[in-house]
Amino acid sequence: MSLSERVTVTVPVPDLDFLKEYERAHGLRSRSAAFHAAIAALREKELESQYLEADEQWYGSEDAAAWDLTSGDGLGRDA
Repeated sequence: MSLSERVTVTVPVPDLDFLKEYERAHGLRSRSAAFHAAIAALREKELESQYLEADEQWYGSEDAAAWDLTSGDGLGRDA
């Protein structure tokens, strides 16, 4: 089983120029490395969105209010 797969994509010239410049500026070894970096950035952005959504759900729940009331129990102001 292969851990990678060769694909062919069509990319607008300005995007490809940007990718080449990114590759050069960041000392990446290949165009594939630049694509890997782009995919990693997309994953991170997606994960950020998911964390924000989870945070909004938590703070909108009754559990968050109960947690806020009890999370400091037994702790002084300086803790």
